[in-house]
This record gives sequence, structure tokens and C-alpha cells, in this order.
Amino acid sequence: MSDQIPFHIQEEIIKRLPVKPLLQFRSVSKAWKSLIDSSEFIAAHSSHHTHPQHLLVRYQDRINSKKQYVSFVDDDTFLKHRFVLTLPLSVQILVLPRHVGSSHGLLCLYDSYLAVVWNPSIRKSIAVHVPNEKCVHHETVVGFGVCPVTIDPKIIKITQFSSWYWNETEMNHPLKVEVFIR
Repeated sequence: MSDQIPFHIQEEIIKRLPVKPLLQFRSVSKAWKSLIDSSEFIAAHSSHHTHPQHLLVRYQDRINSKKQYVSFVDDDTFLKHRFVLTLPLSVQILVLPRHVGSSHGLLCLYDSYLAVVWNPSIRKSIAVHVPNEKCVHHETVVGFGVCPVTIDPKIIKITQFSSWYWNETEMNHPLKVEVFIR
């Protein structure tokens, strides 16, 4: 039947579907997988769907000392809706995770060498190795954002070396900027 419907009409129908079925529909055909995985489709899909804002709370359980994450819908029904999130392994291995940022429903957590970009709504995450500088004479800042056009997540690391740190490669370049895309 899909052969009888022009592909651009199929695309318009697919744009209006929720995220979970989209993940399953990637296996329908190569054409659908290519469409659903494309940055243009993701941008168009997110413009059709407005998701309720969620508040993510991290706390340490007093009984078993485990880190717990809970998400609340930020609306008038705030106290009625609550669900405990199952953490992906990539988040669980972070020793002292810092929240770097969030954008377009994605969260970025960082722990000195590993950044995790996590989408709690579809329970998927990716870990990106963001190496820390070996020298102690520097200050490093890690940032996170999503390109508004392509919806590609980006992690940026800026390292500022001390002016008295004598290293031939960094002496002329006191700032080192790295962009990590996965």
C-alpha cells in the first residue's frame, strides 16, 4: 500500500507520529530509516510536537545510598505526575556527574572524562569520551547545546592554560577549544 502513496505524503504522515513508533518504523524500509534518521526530518518532527516540560530531580536514597532520578511534569498537575527513571548504564558509571546543560529534551551529564547525552523520554543515551587535560595548570569548561537547524547535539570543551605554563604548543595558544559531535 505504501507504494501507492507518494513518498512526500508518507513523510508528512510520519512527521505527525510520536517518537516511540518512529523508532520502530525505522525498520520498515531503508527509505523510511534514512528519512527518520535525517537531521531535516528530526527538526521538522520536533516543530510539529510540543512536549510538556519535565523537571528532573536527582537525590540520594537514605536507605540504600543509591542515586535516584525522578521526573515531574511541570504543569498544573505537578503533584499528581511523577515517575522514577531507569538510568542507562552510561549514566550509572559516572562517579560525580555534573549537569552540563539540556536542550530539545536532551540532557548532558559530565564527569571529568566522559560526557553522556541522554534522552529520558525514549530511554536512550550515548557516551562521548571528552578527555581531561593531563596538566594541572589549566581551567576547563564543558558546554552542551543542540544545533537549532540540524538538531545535532554538540559538546564543547574550552581549556584555558595559565600564562606561566611553559609548553611550546600552548604558549602561543592559551585557549584550546574542542567540539565533540556524535
